[in-house]
Amino acid sequence: MSDQAMSAPRQAPVSSTKAPWSLSFLSGPLFGRTLALKLGENWVGSGAQCDVIVPDRDIAPRQLRLSVGQIAVSIQNVGGGEATLNGAALDATRRALRHGDVVEIGPLKLGIVPAAEPRTVAAPDAPSPSRGRLARWAAAPWAAWMASRRFVIGLGVLWGVLVLAGGAYLAIGATDPFWFQASATERMREVRQALHDYPELNVKPTSTGFLVSGYVNALSDRDRVQRIAQTFPQTTVGDVYVIDELLGSARLYFSDTPLTVTYGGHGTLLIGGSGGRSLQQRVANFAKDARPALQVVDRVVYAGAPQTAPKQAPPTAGDVPDIVGVYGDGLGTRFIETSDGARYFEGSRLPGGLEVRQIGNDRVIFARGPDRFFMDVSSAAVHEFIPPPPG
Repeated sequence: MSDQAMSAPRQAPVSSTKAPWSLSFLSGPLFGRTLALKLGENWVGSGAQCDVIVPDRDIAPRQLRLSVGQIAVSIQNVGGGEATLNGAALDATRRALRHGDVVEIGPLKLGIVPAAEPRTVAAPDAPSPSRGRLARWAAAPWAAWMASRRFVIGLGVLWGVLVLAGGAYLAIGATDPFWFQASATERMREVRQALHDYPELNVKPTSTGFLVSGYVNALSDRDRVQRIAQTFPQTTVGDVYVIDELLGSARLYFSDTPLTVTYGGHGTLLIGGSGGRSLQQRVANFAKDARPALQVVDRVVYAGAPQTAPKQAPPTAGDVPDIVGVYGDGLGTRFIETSDGARYFEGSRLPGGLEVRQIGNDRVIFARGPDRFFMDVSSAAVHEFIPPPPG
């Protein structure tokens, strides 16, 4: 058997059939789920032989055929019935499917989103016939002398690299002794100055150095932040979120609703527009799932909600006193204690007009009209209290 025939089965398990795309359900029985696609044909239908099975009798056993590649995805409606792609009729003709497109089949809406591309491991080299010649060459008497000479040369090169690295380290310390003589506050100020182009980034001290986190506009900005942080010793990049990606995901989530999604700065996402009461729980679910990346502000005018005139400004952190403790008896009675010694139970109002809507173990929800304001509470501030014995 030839070497080519022997190497073929070794390469088969290396290639991955997982595609860089996932199928996202925007409505229907699988609403909110995201399923990975494979390279090649992916069938969507109600039949058991489909790659994606949808439990809906209105959908054919093989309704949609998705042809998935590394770069593009196409879709065909081969199961009959009415289907639309971004509002246009979809038939058996192959149509391109892009991120952000919405496919609708009766009550079912779906789209595609990018998925993390798996890394492939390089296949091991096939055994070469020349290895036998190399073994005979290594067994020659003069091979040991050549090997020892190369070892000495390699050792000398290694020492040279170490000397150059040490000299560069000493040169940096002599010409710019900032990191050797400055205080932690001065070092942090220097890092912040280097990142002045990104006002929504925070630099916080840690036990080992500094941590950069926050928000940038695009992926290229995050890459640049990574390069800047690498120029400072003991400085690492933590959770740096990309605003374009967050907005894209939020708008896709609300694509089948009349609601609008805008970015309010510093990790705040504003949900606006008007709609039915059924959307309120959906907005609340999104706000819960978006944490800790986003703080969601609900500005939706729901049908049947009482109109407030004039509309007050949304709550801010300055309206809420510092919370020093959260107390509960384990039976549903909870209250918060602020830095001024006042205590507020669920349903009570603060002097600024905010209502204590809900007290949880990790955060407190305040409300002012249709607006919601979330404040995190550290675990150290949560306590249990023992009510006094009856009279």
